[in-house]
Amino acid sequence: MIHIIAQKAVFGGDCIGKINGKTVFIGSAAGVLPGEELEVEIVLSKKDYDKAAVKKIVKTSPHRTQPFCPHYGLCGGCNFQYASYAYQLELKKNIAQDLLVRSLGNEGAMPQIQIVSGPDTEYRSRFQFHSGGLKQRKSDDIVRLKDCPCAVKPLRTLLQSGALAAKKVLNTERMTVFADERLIGGTKEAASSKIVCASDASPVCTISLNGKCLSFDVRGFFQSNMHMLEKTLPLITKDLRGKRLLDMYGGTGVLSLFAAENFESVTIVESDKRSLSFAETNYRNNGIHCKLNTYTMRGSEWAQKHLKQGRQKSASFENRLETEHFDALIIDPPRTGIEKEVIDYIAASKPPIIRSLSCDPATHARDLKRLVQAGYTITDFRMLDFYPHTSHMESLACLIYSGNR
Repeated sequence: MIHIIAQKAVFGGDCIGKINGKTVFIGSAAGVLPGEELEVEIVLSKKDYDKAAVKKIVKTSPHRTQPFCPHYGLCGGCNFQYASYAYQLELKKNIAQDLLVRSLGNEGAMPQIQIVSGPDTEYRSRFQFHSGGLKQRKSDDIVRLKDCPCAVKPLRTLLQSGALAAKKVLNTERMTVFADERLIGGTKEAASSKIVCASDASPVCTISLNGKCLSFDVRGFFQSNMHMLEKTLPLITKDLRGKRLLDMYGGTGVLSLFAAENFESVTIVESDKRSLSFAETNYRNNGIHCKLNTYTMRGSEWAQKHLKQGRQKSASFENRLETEHFDALIIDPPRTGIEKEVIDYIAASKPPIIRSLSCDPATHARDLKRLVQAGYTITDFRMLDFYPHTSHMESLACLIYSGNR
């Protein structure tokens, strides 16, 4: 056995330490926290790093706590319950800080990272059930649930009563369910009035959020933590105003919808046709009267098209883009990050204000470096804890163009 001290947490939930100066990634089913003394076994050795499995925790961290869920360690959901919630937030902030420093280097001054969090239990509205349960970690075996402390109250009540497990729809191989007190309508049964299943007669969810009604298909993507979404929306839309707003990777339009009344026109680019149709419905149902332009295409396609048009129709590319100038950009890419073509378009068109939301801090750090190199300054950065008790984190960066237009 090899003795090692865990030094810091890294993205994904593992910790790293050093053995004879060589970096060692330390993984454990029970989790590892910085400062813990461990006995480990090397399970993979590479030129620049090793991977180790924990055999014994010799000295535990004062931040270690007993997981509160009886399914912890089996269910593939939470993987961070072994740390107190306050310490989880500190670890995630440090992980985001490390990624930004590594990516940005001397590219620009780093703003202080702010933490935005909400309830750490009864927060999750959206679930994907498999054959009536949740998949085990790193396995296709099913964990049968009688409760989930992270599920919102309407769903948790049904889990505890057994009524949800009795619904035949959940005996299918895969089923998406959305539940929330903010839900308008739901299934016909009184006990299930705050739940929509993908196999319901109408798998459309409509929720009341921050004074607006939002509709979406339960089978499509939508945020799972309504508490955090309510907190995040004002952070994205604060001080956004002008003539034209671009919502890139806009989904159902939920982000731009709350800023639209401060603009004459909004352009939404989204590759999923059904999501975009909901965006149009949401604008219409909420009485948003600005001009709405929608494009069903990948962000890279839209960016290439507009870059090409700019070069063809004007001898001065910058002058052409000025006629299509957006006063602000909201961008929320998939986990893979902002496409290169979209970055190129932003660098050429230079919208003065950007709100950049991301579900992957590593690709976010990479993309922010590109934007800083294009002349932008990061004025605010927030770590958004949409998924407490997991290593997952989201982040929001506010940027302004500080270079020469």
